[in-house]
This record gives sequence, C-alpha cells and structure tokens, in this order.
Amino acid sequence: MRQIERGVAARRWTKWLSRDPSAELGGANLYVLIQNDSINRVDVLGLWQLHRSKRLKRATAIPDDGDTVASLALKLNLNPSQYKKWLKTIGPTKMPTSSQEAIQSCSQFSIPNTVFIDFGKKDWLLDSGLYDSILEVFFDMLETETKPILEAEGFHVDLSRDVTASTILGHLGDPSIYKYYYAGHGAAENNGVINVIPEAEGVTPGQYTQYGISLMYLASCGSAAGGLPALIRKGAYSLNQWQWNVSPTGIFMGYKVGVGRGNADDISSDRGYEKPPGL
Repeated sequence: MRQIERGVAARRWTKWLSRDPSAELGGANLYVLIQNDSINRVDVLGLWQLHRSKRLKRATAIPDDGDTVASLALKLNLNPSQYKKWLKTIGPTKMPTSSQEAIQSCSQFSIPNTVFIDFGKKDWLLDSGLYDSILEVFFDMLETETKPILEAEGFHVDLSRDVTASTILGHLGDPSIYKYYYAGHGAAENNGVINVIPEAEGVTPGQYTQYGISLMYLASCGSAAGGLPALIRKGAYSLNQWQWNVSPTGIFMGYKVGVGRGNADDISSDRGYEKPPGL
C-alpha cells in the first residue's frame, strides 16, 4: 500500500483504496487503479497515465485535471522547452500554448515510445580481431537482457545489425525515438566517431535527434572523447557533441578510451545539453 499525492493505492490489487479524484471522468469504477493494468500502465503520482505497447512506436499519455506538460516531461526525462517536437495531440485535443498550461483530463496525447538498439558490423569486427570477449558481452547483453526488459515495460524496440551511417542517422532522427543504444567499433583518436570501419563513413559527434532524448548509450571505444576544451569551458557540453542529442534531465553514457578495459575512468556518464545557438 502506498500513500501518494492524489490518494492511497494498493498495488497488489491494482486499485485505489480511496475514491478516484478524477471522479467519473476516469471511468464508472471510482476505485480502479490504472485500469487494472499495472504491468503496462504507470501512475506514480496519481497524475499522468502512460499507456505503452511494445507494438507501437508511440505511447498514449492521459492527464488528470490541472496536469502540465512540464510534469509529463519530468516523468519522461524529456525537455519541457522542446515539447512541441516530442508531444503530439490525439483527436480533438489542442496543443498547450506553454509547458506550464493546466490541461483538462479529457485530453489525450502521444509520446515517444521507441528504443533503437544498433549493432556495428560483427563480421568485420571478427575478421579484424576487434570483436573480443568484452564487445561480445555488450552485443549479447543488449539483445538477450536489455531488449526483453524494455519490451516487458511496454517499449517498442527496434534492433538492427550491421548498421551503416545512414541507418544510425535515420534512427537518431526518428520522430518517435525515446532511447538509443549502440555497440560497435570506435577509436579515441577519431574524436568520438562511432561505427568506424574501412571504406565506410563513420558517424561523428553532433546533434541528430529532433529533441533531447531520455538516454544515449554508446558502447564504442572513444565515444565520449574529442570534446573541445574551449566549448567545455563555455558549458556547451562536458564530454562531446553527442550530449546534444540528450535531454538535460536525461543520461549520456560513453567511453573515453576503450570499452571495458578494466579502467573505471574510461566510462563516462553525464546529463545531456541543449546545443547552443550558432554552433
């Protein structure tokens, strides 16, 4: 049992022990909690309801009276100042004029629900001797552990192998992206470039998403390297330009040198940054 902002919830029975504060607007049963679907639906504060399905690239978000886009952005770790880029209306619902505008409970919105997992060219890595036990662990972990967990949580997961630069850029630019994972070749001397293979173009650090996403994890050597000291001092980012793809409340993870070489300083994790105007 949990006392939360809008009432007392019994999670074991997926029901409220007190009357639903949204009254009949939430349905005829005034004591039901998240429509008896605690696996696929979330109502942490008794406010926004998130309806996810692993089959759908976008999820549905339904507010309680008085909720705001800012509170939804906080729940999702997305940037409230960019809400018109990641939030879409459903049916007759009108787009709020600001992230602080109070929204009526009869409104419905769609939100990003897609997680991309991209693998570099495994055959080339094997032939070159770069596909070692460490990188194999990342490939296996993302496919057999991370993917099923995300799908169980209701996320739509798109896993691709032997990706090219155009594949990566297409995924990062997808209007429904929520999280992004990459495992493959990189090198610290290439200043953060990922998917580095002969006779093919890698992807350099830069802003490719339409808005700051919740998570970017690059299991690639040197993926957190190459930032310019002058821009770091100016606060443009703390590591490199990959952080421009992540919300200021989201997480970027990469590697300064090698992936899993036993040096704890190699892995770097920090928040995202908005790309400064003019860069």
